[in-house]
Amino acid sequence: MGGASARPGGRRAGRGRALLTGPSSSGGKSTSTDLIRWAVAAFPSMAAAECTVLIVLAVRGLQSLRSRRRNHA
Repeated sequence: MGGASARPGGRRAGRGRALLTGPSSSGGKSTSTDLIRWAVAAFPSMAAAECTVLIVLAVRGLQSLRSRRRNHA
């Protein structure tokens, strides 16, 4: 087989399966933290886009609160 992985996806498939079925191997951290780390490692551009969206929403929310306070004062 030339050293190729028999599983589709290679090492990532095994790591994803371990995250979903087994206990965390990172010193007791939660599975959700492990899943987030796996998703960021697997899809870095998507993670960057999601962070950008969260920052934009946070800034807009703060601007909205500030404008409400100015208009009601």
